[in-house]
Amino acid sequence: MKKMTLIFCVLSLFYIGNVQAQVTPTKDSISLATQENLEKLLNQIEKEEVSALKAKVKAIDARYDANEITKSESDQLKKEASELTAENIQNRQEIAKLSADYAKRNNVPLENMDDLRSVTDSMKVGALRIVSQKDSEGELKTLKISISSSEDDDKEKKPTAQDRTFSKLVFAVGFNNTFNDGEFMEDPNYKFAASRYFEFGWQWSTRVFKETNFLRFRYGLALQFNGLKPEDNQYFVENGDQTELQDFAINLDKSKLRMDNLIMPLHLELTSSKRKDTELPNFTRPAFKLGLGGFVGLNLHNKQKLKYKEGGDHFKIKQRSDFNTNNFLYGLSGYIGWEGAQLYFQYNLNPVFKDNLVDENNFQIGMRFEI
Repeated sequence: MKKMTLIFCVLSLFYIGNVQAQVTPTKDSISLATQENLEKLLNQIEKEEVSALKAKVKAIDARYDANEITKSESDQLKKEASELTAENIQNRQEIAKLSADYAKRNNVPLENMDDLRSVTDSMKVGALRIVSQKDSEGELKTLKISISSSEDDDKEKKPTAQDRTFSKLVFAVGFNNTFNDGEFMEDPNYKFAASRYFEFGWQWSTRVFKETNFLRFRYGLALQFNGLKPEDNQYFVENGDQTELQDFAINLDKSKLRMDNLIMPLHLELTSSKRKDTELPNFTRPAFKLGLGGFVGLNLHNKQKLKYKEGGDHFKIKQRSDFNTNNFLYGLSGYIGWEGAQLYFQYNLNPVFKDNLVDENNFQIGMRFEI
């Protein structure tokens, strides 16, 4: 792709050079005193426009590499950019030449030729301004030429308001465990440090009020992987509509149940962001964040992994089953933190297993990061 871009720029320079040769004035058309400065200006115009063309071609190649446009669309955009660059050079150099000829006909020096500033595709060629100075007898004394942009371009330069909604990639890691009939750590069934969760997803944040940024609504989608590792060499066994923990006959190297869930988090977020002193709604970057809300979701997949060694041989068992878990999930969640890192907490109001005699409600505590 880089090689093709280099070839395209070389061909464009050859085309542009032909156009530039058509408009470069000869020494006979203007005074020798102005010739040197004019030639410098013509070269500067060409350099500016060619530099702008290279940037455009690079941006087009980036869009093509990202599969945003096709090869034919990329070639068409490059062709249009090259033609526009050639026209810009021709027009700007013609203006410079006409300015020099105007000064010669009126027999006055042309001052501040550097005022014929760069005209890129973010600024259309505006009106040609001729500012003259006369002596006490009314005779033309000096001439100043400059280019002014159009009113539309002035509007484009005005600052714009911050977007009301933005989105970010979010991932979280931490500990996963359960409350048993509302009690925690009374008689734990699962290892606390070894039972963990991982989450990643995409979230949107929308400013609730137009003129202030202290309150935002956050929502999105995320995949959660919740792990439970039983204590005391136990594993999960489905016994009809009950899911029980039973002792394994052989010493287990690993016993873990992983539940994969798709959830939709919903939070109201309080931030420390304040409005900047501008006419349009623009705000400082929020540092402190406090989010309160909840989630709904679905259980997608469950898997139990068992590892043990017997008679010198290593065995690994993977069991895929619903293990009588609830398919529909809902609960409370919240976070508190600074900028892109927050302490996160989630509590499932629904029990992990549907019909067990003792309700076990999953909870998570960990760190969440915004990218």
